Amino acid sequence: MWHVDFPIETDLEPEVVWQALIGLETGIIPKTNGDRHQLDGKFEVGETVTSSSDGIPPIQSTIVELVDNERLAIETNFRGLVLLLRHTVGLLEGGGTRLVRSLEITGDSADEQAAIAG
Repeated sequence: MWHVDFPIETDLEPEVVWQALIGLETGIIPKTNGDRHQLDGKFEVGETVTSSSDGIPPIQSTIVELVDNERLAIETNFRGLVLLLRHTVGLLEGGGTRLVRSLEITGDSADEQAAIAG
């Protein structure tokens, strides 16, 4: 298993951060890097999101955890690996928000594949 966290803190309220996160992960808000996401059904556990980039075949991911204004986890099965991207939104003491994006990769040679991917 391979795991990494990407934390960020902001003065914005958690609800604002949550709405922006959901917009980016479901395709309502376009990403500036050219990646495109499309929610394939309702925004709920079990539904899929299709991600695509120029020159790369579309990849489907499944929403596996959803707690409004707190947590979103999306799982992708790709070439024998399971990629679990989890977003956790929390209120900072004194105001503001901490967002942690965690990526966990499991499967055969997860550590080696993660090192290759960067």
